[in-house]
Amino acid sequence: MNNAEFRRQELVHIEAMVMRLARLLDEVEPFHASTAIHEPDYWQARIAGFLAQGGVTPIEASRARVLLDRLCAVTAKSQTVVGVHPVSSQAA
Repeated sequence: MNNAEFRRQELVHIEAMVMRLARLLDEVEPFHASTAIHEPDYWQARIAGFLAQGGVTPIEASRARVLLDRLCAVTAKSQTVVGVHPVSSQAA
């Protein structure tokens, strides 16, 4: 697999997982993350890593920044809903 195809697949995967996380955080029942992949910080790091790799096209970078914005909005929204917090916010 060439680098362009790998980046395309990585971006599609990250996008799907950010959308899934958004749906989980939007559910009526409180959401308690069970693994790192359920934490917004994990996906922010994945997106940052994606952007930091060489060869990212302007279109890919734009899509990644849109995903970062979406992730930030979802995280902020989840923190305003009582009982809905990612694991990183629950450390006790």
